[in-house]
Amino acid sequence: MHTALTAWRDAVRFMSLKDGSTMTEPVPEDLITHPEGIRGGFELRLGEKISLKGQGRITPAGIVSAGIITVAILVATAALARAAQR
Repeated sequence: MHTALTAWRDAVRFMSLKDGSTMTEPVPEDLITHPEGIRGGFELRLGEKISLKGQGRITPAGIVSAGIITVAILVATAALARAAQR
């Protein structure tokens, strides 16, 4: 169970100063949020010693942009493949 102190400790970022020392600066949990943002995460365990964790967030506009760039890459690849056959 998270306490307020644990939550604050998890949200602290260490910043390096010019003299090599560090200082801490609290970071809000959600710096910039979008009202329609989509979040996801995963945890992958392989055996006892290997564990991978990941998380991400994307907006609907990001999904559309990813789709457009994917189509553009596929069209360009098809054009190159057709040109290579000639």
